[in-house]
Amino acid sequence: MSSIATLIPAYNAAAHIQQALDSIAAQTRLPDEIVVVDDGSTDDTAAIVTAWSSRHRQLRLQLLRQANQGASAARNAAIHAAHSDHVAFLDADDLLEPDHHARLAQALGRSDAVVCVFGQQSVFTEAGEHCANFLLGKPIEQVAYEVRDDGLRLLGEGLWAALVQGNFIPTSGSMARRQVLVAAGAFDTDLKTSEDRDLWLRVSRLGTLGYLPTRVARKREHDTNLTGNANQMLVRRHALAVIAKQLAEQHRLGLSSAEVDATRQALDAAVRTLLYAASRRGIGALRGALDEVRATAPDAAQASPRDWLRALAASASGRART
Repeated sequence: MSSIATLIPAYNAAAHIQQALDSIAAQTRLPDEIVVVDDGSTDDTAAIVTAWSSRHRQLRLQLLRQANQGASAARNAAIHAAHSDHVAFLDADDLLEPDHHARLAQALGRSDAVVCVFGQQSVFTEAGEHCANFLLGKPIEQVAYEVRDDGLRLLGEGLWAALVQGNFIPTSGSMARRQVLVAAGAFDTDLKTSEDRDLWLRVSRLGTLGYLPTRVARKREHDTNLTGNANQMLVRRHALAVIAKQLAEQHRLGLSSAEVDATRQALDAAVRTLLYAASRRGIGALRGALDEVRATAPDAAQASPRDWLRALAASASGRART
């Protein structure tokens, strides 16, 4: 039986990390190791993890502490500190369903050709669940697949074109072969968001990805989520950077002409989305976004007259967003 490591990056996660750890202890297939990386927290995250570990001595937990470097660096530290065959990621504010490890490990272990598997993820707030299936309406619906006898959908034609549009692999709902993640280069530490899309795109070149259509995780949504409304410009800028990166590395990645075309289409869409969002924040924001587009994707479309008019109106009205 392959071994499993559960990896948790944590930054100022005192409010939620105990619940995340409790969801690991409730697994029907317990992990062989847990690695928590405290990414420079200034709250009681490390103390809570230490106290939890002392109450769950049957579980092997390793707590690493580092200066704040971001979630990508924390996940990478956990990947390299782990010794198990498979790794399951868990964000410190999310929860695993009790059969997460059992279902995904069984699906991943059936074939060496499968390098990553993932399931459905619901989204909840303190008020309750507000999205039963995170994947509904996502580009995964465009991907062809073959159904294995255990229900795992082996993703095939159209995977790259769908994934480059936007990530649909929930981090806390996934499990992957550790050595494949290492071979893929792990997470790009220059990215603050969209780092998951970037990683899964690279992993998809190294083997088959499988989707199990059952809920295995629950994502907590709250005001401090990095992908929340307050950080939408950051999200859009990093999405653009990820897509441009794939085009720059198309030969190393072995992209087909159809995949290159799909990536260019995704890049154009990302540029339009970024410029629209910037224009609503005024002339200064639009100019800043254009500078970024020229540096990142010089051949991409530029701002339209409507973008400029929208930016002028936002600046003139004093309603420009920051």
